[in-house]
Amino acid sequence: MSENMQVEYLWSKILARAEADISPKLSYSTFIKPLKPISLSNRKIILQAPWEPIADAFTAQGPDSLTARLRSAIVKADVGITDFAISLGDKIVFNADEEGVNKNEFDAMPLNKHFTFESFVVGPSNKLVYAAAKAVAQNPSQEGYNPLYIYGSTGLGKTHLVQAIANDILSRRPSFRVLYTTLEKFLNEFTRSLAPAAGSKTPSSEKKNRFRAYYRNADMLIIDDIQFLAGKPALQEEFFHTFNDLYVQNKQIILTSDENPDKISTLEDRLRTRFRGGLIWEIQPPDEHTKIEILRRKAMEKQTTLSDEVLRFLAEDSGSDVRTLEGRINKVILASKLYEQEISLELAALALNRSVRETESGNDLTAENVLNCVCEFYKIKKEDLLGSNRRAELVKARQICCYLMYDILNLPLVTIGKQLNRDHATVIYSKNKIGDLIGKNPSIAKDVNDIKSIILKN
Repeated sequence: MSENMQVEYLWSKILARAEADISPKLSYSTFIKPLKPISLSNRKIILQAPWEPIADAFTAQGPDSLTARLRSAIVKADVGITDFAISLGDKIVFNADEEGVNKNEFDAMPLNKHFTFESFVVGPSNKLVYAAAKAVAQNPSQEGYNPLYIYGSTGLGKTHLVQAIANDILSRRPSFRVLYTTLEKFLNEFTRSLAPAAGSKTPSSEKKNRFRAYYRNADMLIIDDIQFLAGKPALQEEFFHTFNDLYVQNKQIILTSDENPDKISTLEDRLRTRFRGGLIWEIQPPDEHTKIEILRRKAMEKQTTLSDEVLRFLAEDSGSDVRTLEGRINKVILASKLYEQEISLELAALALNRSVRETESGNDLTAENVLNCVCEFYKIKKEDLLGSNRRAELVKARQICCYLMYDILNLPLVTIGKQLNRDHATVIYSKNKIGDLIGKNPSIAKDVNDIKSIILKN
């Protein structure tokens, strides 16, 4: 079917729905029927108005507006389209996205532009899964690689690899529709899609259809932490149909997990079977040589040079979590700034004195350490900081926590959000705000540096 025929077919389905739903019939005949479909843009249909008064009719907003009623008909038609734009001649005169209606109702998480194949350190423990990821990036949906299921312990680079796939594809094919999210976010949006509309006791079918259309019209769907499907039958049912819809369209699905699908408890067999139908690969902990190369790369990213002696020291007894390496190098760089000394083996030993002792007892520097130091510094209770109270002093402490967890520990923003019971957008805002205030507000800068010093020296 040609693109023109496809657009005409989809519009005929929408028109049938609009004719049944929109009253009075005069509104449908006067303003909807004369519109002509001209193209598709992602999940939006572009409609051409024959004259200006028809285009003007769509500028009004509100639940009973012509715009809202046509959008409702589009969603109910369930043809994979969720919105529209109006053109007059060769100019777009109404664009639903710009009007802010339902904007960001469902929204994939941003990609980290630094997560690329070039910045991923390859070693014996991950070279095969790295090769598989590159193969998927070069040829999405190839037979035997769909879905791509990467599993392994936390902090080994799963998220880096899957985002590298997305970044690589988008650098070559900007129009390719890649959705990256976490299972937690998928669950939250699914739950919201089932919430009753205002003034109603029953779920809104329109909102559920919009949720489904959003995820089922991706060219590539990447979901982190798929193991959290366990024990959630309603979510498994929804994801099963999303998976099938994408798979039959030959769209690439990429999943990460802490577990092999065979070991995820209370996972439906039909999902387990589908996961097994693609490529399952375990990412292993790095060996000592790979750890040193990871540290060398991190130092370069932070515009710091470390001697081989210091790199070997940082890699020793660091466990299997790559984030521990990031935490160690951040502490050493911080010590260098605080003591105004070049990084040496002696300074590294001083900076890691606490970490070395704690590592021996299985307890390295963590988000909990940062949280405790901030609470102690501001003399506030941990439950208050983690709660919903919006007092100014609590908000400031939370924002500084976000900033320090990111700056010192280099934790992913999603992980920081889980630690502080905050959503992804709040964490981004808090981190950026404190980073901005440090250069403008001496009091904030002093607090942040004092807390850093406490964390380092404790």
